[in-house]
Amino acid sequence: MAFVRRVGSYFEPQDHWKKLMYWANENAIFPPHQSFIGISLENPEFVKNDHCRHDACVTIPASFVKEKHISIQFKNLDDGQYALYSLYDESEKLNLAYKYMLYR
Repeated sequence: MAFVRRVGSYFEPQDHWKKLMYWANENAIFPPHQSFIGISLENPEFVKNDHCRHDACVTIPASFVKEKHISIQFKNLDDGQYALYSLYDESEKLNLAYKYMLYR
């Protein structure tokens, strides 16, 4: 998948999504064939807010030529167990989703 990483509090603006969405649109990568995924890599109860990493990701077709795209990063999602929270809204509302998941 392609991704843009942001380091900082999960409750601050999520501008890295805009960069990813622009790149995905320019490369005709969008639903329903591809999925957008947000990955929060730290638990803010154990890591300082300004060190929390979040990856805004989009799945890419297997035939996608990654070497042509130096403005974006790529990775595979490791096997394991993940918590899933579906959010179909504006990226700015991610703050509310984080608060709901972390502090309920």
